[in-house]
Amino acid sequence: MSAGSAVPSKVQVATRGHVIGETRTAPGSWDPKARTLEITLATDAPYLRKGWSGSYWETLSMEPGACDMSRLMSGAPALLQHASYDADSLLGAFGEPRIEGSRLLASVHFTDEDLAIARGIEPFVQEAARGIRKKWSVGYDILGFRETGVGADGIPQILVFRWMPLEGSLVLIPADDSCESRSHGGTM
Repeated sequence: MSAGSAVPSKVQVATRGHVIGETRTAPGSWDPKARTLEITLATDAPYLRKGWSGSYWETLSMEPGACDMSRLMSGAPALLQHASYDADSLLGAFGEPRIEGSRLLASVHFTDEDLAIARGIEPFVQEAARGIRKKWSVGYDILGFRETGVGADGIPQILVFRWMPLEGSLVLIPADDSCESRSHGGTM
């Protein structure tokens, strides 16, 4: 750029006249001082699962009392890629879980910066803070379920009417693509 040229506020990547990507801005719910981020951890969107007896659509109930949030309330781990076998994948802990409509929301309290740097996870925290990595996934135990029918596609539908989140993970490809860092004002 020449002297005096304006710096674009948003950079678009284009090829042959088609926009294929834009830079991302940090999620508005990121609090750098507290190192916290509000996320959508789960929704009631059906997800196609594969089991021993075939495929089925699984839906997590968001009805009052369906989700046992006791582990989330007591600081369930926030992990990288569901790597519960690797202590170095611990990004922080969860707090303030709640159901709003069809979504399970929570706050992630990331590990202190010095410790995160020493353990090599600070780059992941910063990518989450900047909105580069923004997808989340929940790991949970099923405490009660029932088949609710068969869809038009011929695949059985299962409602998980009682479940307990054990952990939440910052992932590259979530089962439910709407589970991500929240924007300012609590909307996605």
